[in-house]
Amino acid sequence: MAITDSISPLDDGFMRFGHIAMLMAEENEQRAYEDIMDRFKRAVFAGELEPPHIFTPDRDNPVNWLHMEIVIPPFELTRAQAELEPRPKRFYGVGRETIVSVLYTSNALPGRAEQWSQLIEPRGRSAEPEEAPRMLAAIPFREFPDRGRLEFEALVVPKVKLSGWFEAQGEDLPAFLMDKPQTSGSGSIVPVVGEDISTRPPGRPHKPAWPRIVQLVRELRDANPDWQKKRLAYEAWQLARREFSEAELPSVATIQRSMVGILGGGSG
Repeated sequence: MAITDSISPLDDGFMRFGHIAMLMAEENEQRAYEDIMDRFKRAVFAGELEPPHIFTPDRDNPVNWLHMEIVIPPFELTRAQAELEPRPKRFYGVGRETIVSVLYTSNALPGRAEQWSQLIEPRGRSAEPEEAPRMLAAIPFREFPDRGRLEFEALVVPKVKLSGWFEAQGEDLPAFLMDKPQTSGSGSIVPVVGEDISTRPPGRPHKPAWPRIVQLVRELRDANPDWQKKRLAYEAWQLARREFSEAELPSVATIQRSMVGILGGGSG
């Protein structure tokens, strides 16, 4: 795992997978948000978005890496910082093996953690390092727990890397990649860290952040009546991430499935 030069996920040259999937779903209503996220998940674990080879001269350039917000190791923190909850995080450049490791230690993989230990933990590993990513590539995005979906939605990808991936698939670029400049940018990291029953997300216990999500969705709708429900859901989730930990948040997909209950009927 390499620590990249400082980037900002708010920089025009970088986007989160959750935001990308939301825009693609808005651009083509025949593509569901979760299906798009599933495709990105498969691409990540299949190694299609890996950083360059270790001997590539510009390997450490941030535009070559996916970026993941990871808890800073305690030895890099003061005692007071190490005792904070939630723990401080930093963006790191990551490949698929690091992503697997972070999801494993965060209990964010589908199924039980002990099922993955022999594939992931160095001491007990009985398979090749590529085996766990290969298996995860085949597991649908919807089967990941909320924490795992949140981690994937929050992964930051450089636009130039994403554009290259679409071109390698022989596909036209989505409109949002053609309309805006794709620059790497610079700057310091910006960490992005009353309910009624009818608005609870279906099929899952409601998360602590859910009442705030409902409030934010309604406030955003009032301020932006022309926004589609998909965008309202994503923007509310982004705002709530500044107030709650990942464990307290529902996934974007869960919010989207609940938009009729939050706002009432209608399309979008």
